[in-house]
Amino acid sequence: VVAELLDKLEESKDRFKNNNNNNNNNNNNNNKSNLYPCVAVFEEEPSCEKDWVRFEETCYYFSTNKFSWEESRNRCREAGAELVKVETREENNLNGKMKSFNDMFWIGLTDSEEEGRWVWVNGSDLMFWNPLEPDNWAKENPAGEDCVRVGMEGGGGGPMKNWYDKDCSAAQKRICEKLRDKSIVPGLRPSVCR
Repeated sequence: VVAELLDKLEESKDRFKNNNNNNNNNNNNNNKSNLYPCVAVFEEEPSCEKDWVRFEETCYYFSTNKFSWEESRNRCREAGAELVKVETREENNLNGKMKSFNDMFWIGLTDSEEEGRWVWVNGSDLMFWNPLEPDNWAKENPAGEDCVRVGMEGGGGGPMKNWYDKDCSAAQKRICEKLRDKSIVPGLRPSVCR
């Protein structure tokens, strides 16, 4: 289908170019700016908004600013999203935005309602804890650590073991997720005219 559309597009460009040349020759007008028509580009599927990354049917936003877990969740919600809920091993590998071990992002997992009972913001039980986590470390905050951040491989975790519990009030970056907007109909969209 895409090949057929591209062929038709080329034919259309050629016809337009020939018509323009004929008109220009008839009018003794040598203006070549009309030789290049507006060209439509075919998109098979809609992509995500600017600054969001697409993986399968979902769009992800990796923030650069840092907030508490609760404020991070609010910022995601303001964008029509939620803190990421990791459901597959492939999704857990989306941490390519992490540049160093200290580059951590909040995800939508917490045990703030009941210590030791880790709950996703919208349900699930798949976990990729670092072997030494969760540890509910109370040195920074006597209340312990009730929220989860994801980071680069390191700290003895190795591949896939990259989750760490943290005090929810700590400022971290965030990963938001939302389904792609399927109301955008795939197909032709105009490009900039030359």
